[in-house]
Amino acid sequence: MESWLPTHFPTNTIDINKCPDPYTDREDAILSIPDDKQLKSDFNRKIDLDLSTRELEYKNEMFPVNIIFDNNEREDWADGYKDYYDNSKEAKEKYKRFRTEVLDTIVAYKLPVITLKQSTPREAVCKVFENVNTGGVPLTVFELVTATFATYGFDLREDWIHKEDHDGDTPACSDIIWGKYETLKTDVMDGIDETMFLQTITLYTNFIKTDVPTSCKRRDVLALAYDDYKNNKAAVLEGFKMARKFLMSQYVFRQRDLPYASQIIPLAAICAVIGNSKFNQPKTQDILAQWFWCGILGEMYGGANETKYAYDIEDVVNSINGQDSQNRTVNSSFFSSTRLLSMQSRQSAAYKGIMALVYRAKCEDLMNGTTMDIVKSMDESPDIHHIFPQAYCINQGYDRSKWNSIVNKTPLLPSSNRAIGGKAPSIYTAKIKKDAGIEDYTLRHRFETHLVNYDALVADDFDSYFIDRAKKILNVVESAMGKAVSDKESEQTVKAFGVALV
Repeated sequence: MESWLPTHFPTNTIDINKCPDPYTDREDAILSIPDDKQLKSDFNRKIDLDLSTRELEYKNEMFPVNIIFDNNEREDWADGYKDYYDNSKEAKEKYKRFRTEVLDTIVAYKLPVITLKQSTPREAVCKVFENVNTGGVPLTVFELVTATFATYGFDLREDWIHKEDHDGDTPACSDIIWGKYETLKTDVMDGIDETMFLQTITLYTNFIKTDVPTSCKRRDVLALAYDDYKNNKAAVLEGFKMARKFLMSQYVFRQRDLPYASQIIPLAAICAVIGNSKFNQPKTQDILAQWFWCGILGEMYGGANETKYAYDIEDVVNSINGQDSQNRTVNSSFFSSTRLLSMQSRQSAAYKGIMALVYRAKCEDLMNGTTMDIVKSMDESPDIHHIFPQAYCINQGYDRSKWNSIVNKTPLLPSSNRAIGGKAPSIYTAKIKKDAGIEDYTLRHRFETHLVNYDALVADDFDSYFIDRAKKILNVVESAMGKAVSDKESEQTVKAFGVALV
């Protein structure tokens, strides 16, 4: 039969080698591919996997899902696959195993069906629907592990978050992770939930063991032993405390400014492995910072990340210990110059990352000159605002893709944002100097801490200001990632910005 998948949807293909492998999750063996049956990277310039012909499917040993229930198509594919490998014994045995363990299981699967007569009362139909759906709600990993640990007389939920105040008792794990007892309180770690906590303990546990693969997928968390949880919990909680300290050092102060909550899982596990003494060494901080910023600015933690966590902890710990490391996150990260224009709101991780780098450059408030550090950030809650004001840019007819991009935005305290209003920079800078009682050179310095060309700003020269700030932001990106932005002179960059950004 024909595939039921609409032509504009991605289709699925199964890896013949991975699917029968007992050490590989079945979901990892199934790939979604676009209509052209090519997986691409580097902004569609590099083809990573091409399945556009039957021969390429045979070569890569990827079976198309949409022919599973078509006996003729399935057998034709099998014959073609065996012919491609000259009917070798290995190919025949491999396909036979794939067919018996995977395809036959799928084809023979029986779906439970409840048949109700038309005469069935509506109330009864509703009751059946309610019971089926309530019974079908899957338990979370945390709930399943909680049930397992309960056989040891241990309440995992109570250990994670106390149901009521326990004055004088051992703090709940969530209180430690969220920084409830820290002198300087922020909400930056409040997004760490109980499942992420268990994933971190699992990642740490499997890394320090020598007889199991480093992994923290669902099945690994479910396999977490009670004794391992009890023995490793303290080290991991200390790892979370170090992770919080590291975030502060990188000028990520608040939960809403955290690029990836998921990146804290490998970060905390890495910190747990290396311990406080090694964590505090300047070399360690440099290695962690490069890995951290490459992950953010390369936007590498947006999907399923469990495999990435495993090689993160291996690579970063090896680098810190001076051992050979593949540095996969650092080496595969890539930032494009034109990405600056598509960052229009705070939703993306890279957007939040660049704003954190502006904070890290010790930007000063325009009105009072205060460096916007963690105290000021939590006290007055600076927000992201336009440097050339939105109303002014609209009136001038400037390109929205430019004036509303991250290149034209910076963190400002409320008083500075009010002083800017919607006026031209030449007008609002004069107002700030008057209201703040400062000289021109002082305001110049404050704007320069925001990576702004002051002369172009006060001359209302948007184009010169915009290109100069884009260049400075790219310099900051390169410094954080420890690698060059390679497309600053590319055809796409010149077309988007009008000039090369060098």
